[in-house]
Parts: sequence; structure tokens; C-alpha cells
Amino acid sequence: MSFEFFPQPNIILQIGKVSFYFYGAMYALSAFSAYFITKYWVKKMKIENCSNDDVLDIVFWSLVSGVIGGRFGYMLIYNFENFIRDPFSAFTVWNGGMSIHGGLLGGAIGFYLVTKIKKMDILQFSDISVVSIAFGMALGRLGNFVNKELVGRETTVPWGIDFGDGLMRHPSQLYAMGKDLILLSIFWYILIKISEYKQNKTINSGYVFSAFLMMYAMFRFIVEFFREPDPQLGFIFLNFSMGQILSVVLFTIGAFSFLLLKILKILKKRVI
Repeated sequence: MSFEFFPQPNIILQIGKVSFYFYGAMYALSAFSAYFITKYWVKKMKIENCSNDDVLDIVFWSLVSGVIGGRFGYMLIYNFENFIRDPFSAFTVWNGGMSIHGGLLGGAIGFYLVTKIKKMDILQFSDISVVSIAFGMALGRLGNFVNKELVGRETTVPWGIDFGDGLMRHPSQLYAMGKDLILLSIFWYILIKISEYKQNKTINSGYVFSAFLMMYAMFRFIVEFFREPDPQLGFIFLNFSMGQILSVVLFTIGAFSFLLLKILKILKKRVI
């Protein structure tokens, strides 16, 4: 049986007729890293009654529901006609097509259900989850770059790349990856400061996750200006893509949740 490393740019290893794809490896690495990152912050934030098995369950089911949400989000938003014509095409994940916004929604549902069943503080866990989410999305964008998908718009900048169509384009996947790594750095720093501040005080949970949604939406909105709109949709409103429209919705959700937490905090103080 033959073994071959990198027989194609998007395939890491081929054993006989079995191929292991780079994009799939990024998913596996995302899950692996999410477990250890979450475990680290559970200890750092001194979250009680949370075993390693609990962390594994949260990461696993959040990832599974995130993949399902990302796939169905893509089919419903970006490929609806094909979905209506062939609903089972939603399960052909090997053909590509994932929606980050759908993935966030799906992952949030799975995350909520697991933490609810285990009777854990969902707001506290949502705050520490942002660094794992940011790192996972960065790995996903690296996979997009290797697969030469979600390419950028035409450009004359010196770092433009030909993705196979003879046109020089922005490496928008790398821009998006950079955006995610910036978010990772920002919120890692924020969580460190919160962990230090919590030594003597109680910190209200949920604000970090709400802020993450807003910042991700803003960064994604900007990066979309360099990405080629999905050919089946084009520009949705004026010169704005579907990704930008969804980012506005996501920002609104983040802002609403932030204000709601503020209101609940004020009401709680009045009751006390």
C-alpha cells in the first residue's frame, strides 16, 4: 500500500485510495485545540463543578451542531434553489459550502443545550468560548486558502494571487484569518484581565461574548469588501454582499444581548 504526503495541495496524506484533506484536518485541529483551550480557561477562571468530561461534551456537541448549522445555513442562504431541488444535498458536506453565521447559530444551540442539561452557567462558559471560536475560524480560513475557495476580488496590489482563473485577486481568506487571530489576541487579553480582577470581585458574565459578536461582525463587514461575492447571489443591496448583510444582523444581536444584560443587571440591583 502506498503512502504519499501532499499528493495535491489540498490533500495532506493519501494512503492507497484513501485521502485525508487539509480542510478536514483543520476541523479536527479546531476540535482538539478547543478542548485544551476551554480546559485552560475553566481552570484559570476557577469554574467549579466542571470536569474534563464536561468540557469534552461541550466542545464535541457545540462542534457537531456548529457543522450542521454551518451546512444548513449555507444551503438555505447561499444555495437555496439547489436545496429545494435536492434536500439531501445538504448532507454532502464533501462538496463544500459552509456558512460561518449559520455555524455560530448552530454551535450556540448545541452549546446552550449541553450547558442547560449539565446545569452550568451558560453566560460564564460563553465568555471563555470566544477564544476557541476565534482560533477555530482562523483555521477554517486557512483551509479555504489552501482549497482556493472564497477568493478575493480582482486587484493590482503586489501580493495579489492567481487562484487558477488567470486573475490576480486579494487573498481575502488570509485577511479573514488575520481578523480572527486579532480577535483571538484581543479577547485572550480581556479574559486574562478579567481572571486577575476576579480574584477579589464578582464579574458579571455574558458581556465578553456579546462584545465578541459585535467585534466579529464589524471585522467581517470590512473584510467582505475584499472578498468576491458568491456568484449565485452577487451583491444583495447596493454594493453589499450577503456576508455583510448577515454581519449587520449579527452585530444587532450582539448589541441587543449586551444591552439586555445591562438592563437585567440594573433590575437585579433594584430588587436587592
